[in-house]
Amino acid sequence: MERYAYVFSFIERSFIRCLEIGETDKYDRVRGTGSFLAAYNLGVFYEVTGQMGKAIHFYEQSAHEGYEKASERLKVLKQ
Repeated sequence: MERYAYVFSFIERSFIRCLEIGETDKYDRVRGTGSFLAAYNLGVFYEVTGQMGKAIHFYEQSAHEGYEKASERLKVLKQ
């Protein structure tokens, strides 16, 4: 685990950059990589690292865009 701890900052930065780029038709892409999937994955990242406020924020963003998995995580976290 310690051997790979340095990649945590890359995870966060990568998904934030995906949200900054947003959805685009300029490149081949998977639907959601610039929106709800990136937000959901940031939610997972923040949840796993114990940053629950940020996790809820990004799950809410993803759920607002209709991603059901994000809605499911919100239900669990808000119990």
